[in-house]
Amino acid sequence: MPSRSTEYLWHRIQFSTGLTNTVTIRDQWTVRCHPTAKKHFEVFQDDPVQSAELDAFLQNCPPGIQLLDIGAHYGFFAAAAIRFGGPAARVLCIEASPKAAKILQTTIALNQLEHCVQSINVAMGPEDGLLPMLTTGPLAGDYFVVPAETRADVTMVPQRSLASIIQETGFSPTHIKFDIEGFEYEVIEAAIQTLQQHHPIIFLELHGDALHARGKNPGDVLQMLQNAGYNHFLLNDSEITEKDLHHLGFNCRLICS
Repeated sequence: MPSRSTEYLWHRIQFSTGLTNTVTIRDQWTVRCHPTAKKHFEVFQDDPVQSAELDAFLQNCPPGIQLLDIGAHYGFFAAAAIRFGGPAARVLCIEASPKAAKILQTTIALNQLEHCVQSINVAMGPEDGLLPMLTTGPLAGDYFVVPAETRADVTMVPQRSLASIIQETGFSPTHIKFDIEGFEYEVIEAAIQTLQQHHPIIFLELHGDALHARGKNPGDVLQMLQNAGYNHFLLNDSEITEKDLHHLGFNCRLICS
């Protein structure tokens, strides 16, 4: 078996020669993708937890969905929103990692989604500026994360606030997906007024371990959402309780409305 680093390089060589992959996710739904994205897409078919996350997303993906995908990675949920949201669906993707953003653009192009999916290569944060981030590297999917401590090996990434992105693009989200590796505290804290104004349904990936590592209380994230008018928090189609959240270590995927 090749090492993961060899596999990573091989995927890029394959793509440079014109090779792409097609992944069947659900009946009558296939997605074309860069070879690097293939295994990241297949988990939504093969892994029970990821498959359940997709099911919950699709159950809350109405016709004409306007999805703001924060932490879009390789564009899987953007493709899902367009496939199941119908011809009026639109997606605005925000992705901090330049390498992930490049593969995201490939997903958009291969599936002919340029007319309905836009991507912006910036980090989402509490204000406009620069954000020090670490790359997890190609072997961990090229994710960018905010370090828990001051480090010298960070990359300064352009940062935009939720309010700024909406004002600049004119995009009015009906749904927002937050998957930002523990930085959801700062983003949501700064976006309460914007969330009150638009009140989109929120797909929230809560990273309790990462939040604790950065000295944040993940329970405060839900309190901030309550302050923004969100009163229902669903996990696997059931209202989540504080006891459930503590049992999960606040590491879970919630639908907030």
